[in-house]
Amino acid sequence: MRDGRQLELLYWTASRDETNRRVVDPYHLTAVDGDWFLVAYCHLREDTRLFAPGRISELRETGERFERPADFCIEDFLAPRFRKVRGSGPAQEVRLRFSPLAARYIRERVWHPTQELHEEADGGLVLMLRVNHLVEVKRWALWWGAECEVLGPEELRSLMRQEIGRMLGKYP
Repeated sequence: MRDGRQLELLYWTASRDETNRRVVDPYHLTAVDGDWFLVAYCHLREDTRLFAPGRISELRETGERFERPADFCIEDFLAPRFRKVRGSGPAQEVRLRFSPLAARYIRERVWHPTQELHEEADGGLVLMLRVNHLVEVKRWALWWGAECEVLGPEELRSLMRQEIGRMLGKYP
C-alpha cells in the first residue's frame, strides 16, 4: 500500500460462492469487529471493495504501480456500512428500540459513526443510524432477540418477519 504496488489475488467471494482472479490497488487495512480487511480498488468490479484476507488463496504483485486517488477518505468509505457489509445503495435511516436491559449495553459504545441515542422513560432507548445495507443490521438485531425491536425502515421490519418465520419453521 505504502509503495503503491498493484496486486493480483485469487479470491473467493462468499456471497456468490465463486473464486476468481482480481487485480486490486490496495488502499488501506482496517479492523471491523475484530477481523482484518483489505480496502482496495477492484479492477474487475470497477469499485472500491473490502477483501477478507482469509479468502485470498493466492497473492502476487503485478509489477504495476498505482496512486491512491487524492479524494479517497477511509472514514467516508466505511461510514455507510454497518459492521462488515457495505452496500452500494443510498443510506437510509434505521431505528432500533432496545429494552431497558439491553440499553445498558448499547450505551457502552459507539456502534456506528452516525448513531444517535434517544432515551425512553422506561430506561430503554432508540438507536438511530444511517446505513446503505440492511443484512448486517438484521443479523445484529436478531442477535439481541426480544430485547430489540426494529422500528424502521419497513423493509427491515419485513426482513425480520421473514427471518423469524423461517426460524419458527425449524422449531415446530
